Amino acid sequence: MTEWIAIVDDDPLNLRTASLILGKNGMRVTALHAGQALLDWIGKDHTPDLILLDIMMPQMDGFETLKRLRRIEEENAMEPTPVIFLTGDSDAEIETKGLSAGALDFIRKPFEANALVHRVRNIVSQSERMKKLAIDSRIDKMTGFLNKTVATETVSELCRTLQGVLIVCDLDCFKLINDLYGHDVGDRILIAFADAVRNAQTDEDVLGRIGGDEFMIFTRSLKDADSVRVFVEELNRALVKKAEELTGENVRVGLGVSAGCIMVPHGNKEYHELFKLADMALYHVKQNGKHGCAFAEDLNLQPEDDIVADDMQSISMALAEREELSHAMWIGEDAFREIYRFMMRYIQSYNGVAYKVLFTLIPREDGKADADEMSNACFEFGKILQNTLRKSDIMMQIGANRFFLLLPELEEQYAGNVMDRIRQIWQNAKYADRVNFTYELKSVGPDHESGLRRRDDGL
Repeated sequence: MTEWIAIVDDDPLNLRTASLILGKNGMRVTALHAGQALLDWIGKDHTPDLILLDIMMPQMDGFETLKRLRRIEEENAMEPTPVIFLTGDSDAEIETKGLSAGALDFIRKPFEANALVHRVRNIVSQSERMKKLAIDSRIDKMTGFLNKTVATETVSELCRTLQGVLIVCDLDCFKLINDLYGHDVGDRILIAFADAVRNAQTDEDVLGRIGGDEFMIFTRSLKDADSVRVFVEELNRALVKKAEELTGENVRVGLGVSAGCIMVPHGNKEYHELFKLADMALYHVKQNGKHGCAFAEDLNLQPEDDIVADDMQSISMALAEREELSHAMWIGEDAFREIYRFMMRYIQSYNGVAYKVLFTLIPREDGKADADEMSNACFEFGKILQNTLRKSDIMMQIGANRFFLLLPELEEQYAGNVMDRIRQIWQNAKYADRVNFTYELKSVGPDHESGLRRRDDGL
C-alpha cells in the first residue's frame, strides 16, 4: 500500500523537507501552501490517507482549516480524513485544543525523519483498521447476519424493487434454554440456527438479526408458500437436533421456530406495513401452537388491524414470550436513547442516582492486534460487559470500539468494584494481551453530574 499524504504549510522549507522525507519512504505526497488551498483541493478525486496540517498559518490557521474541512466532508458525504497537526510550539494548551478539535496527533518542527515517518504510518494504519471495524460493525458477530439497522435499511429498499418473501421469525421458548442450560448453550443454538438458515438460502437473500432471538429474512430463493413451510419445518428439526447434541438429552422445553411471512410485493404497501403484517402473522403462530409459519395473506390481515390481547393472561403471555434477559440489555442507539432519557427524567423527579460509563478499546502498542482480532476483541469485550452487569443495566455500542453504559441505582462504594471486576475478567480474556481499554466513569444525581474518573485497564 502506498500512503497518500497531503502536507499543508505556509513555509516552503517545511514543505520540501517533509515531502523529501516521506517521498524517500515510498509515500505519495501532495504539498499545499495554505489552508484555503487544501479546502479548494479536497474532494471525491482528492482523498488522501492523511493530512499534515500546520497550525500557525496566515489568513486561516490550522484550527479553522480543520473546522471547515470537516464541514466540507460532511456536506459531500465523505469519510473524515485523519489529521496530524504540525507545530513548533510546545505549549500543552495548544495540544489540548488541537486534540479537542479532532486532530489525532502532533508532530513537532523541525522534523526528525524517523519520528515523522513512524507517526504518519501509525496513524494511517490505525485509520485503516478503524474503517474495517466500521464495516464489520454492520454485521452481528454471533450469527454473521446483518444487524437490525442495516437489515432494516437493506430489506426496506428490496421491498420497493424486488419480488420475494419477507419472513419474520423467532425461537420458541429460547429463554428456558438459557435458564436451564446456560447462555453458552443458548449462544451455540443461535449459531446453529443461523447456520441452518444460511445453508438453505442463496447469496442474494438477506439475513438479519433484529433482536436477541428474533430474525428477519428476505428471500428470493423460496418461490411460494409451500417452499417456505418446508424451510421452517427443516429449521425446527435442525434446531432440536442441535439442542439435543449440546445438552446430551431429549429437549422438552418446546424449543422451535415460529415464522410470520408475506409475499412481496403486496399491493402498494411499504416496508413498515409489510413488516407489521409479517409480525402479526408471527403472533398468530405463537398463539396457536408455535413451531410453524403463517402467511398474512391467508389470515386476511391488514396493517391497520391490531391484534389486541383481551385479558390479563393473554397480555402477560405476549409480553413474556420474548427472552427475558438475566444480564445487561445490549441494545441499539434508538432504543438506548429513549431509555436513557426516561432514566434521566426519573432521576430528576425522584432523586435517583446512576453512573454513566464510556469504555474505549485500543490496540496495545506491543500487542500487534490486526483488524480482525480487534473486531473480535470488541465483540468479546461487549459480551463480558453484558454478562457481568446487572439486568437493570443498559449498554450500547458506539462505532466499532466504544461502549456506553448506564448503571441505574448503583451506590458509589460499588462503582469501583464493578470496574475492577470487568478489568479482572478482561485480563484473562483471549485478546487482553493485544487490546487495552480505558474508561470514563461519571455519577449522575438529581441536580448534577460529578465524579469523572478516567482509568486504563493496565492501572
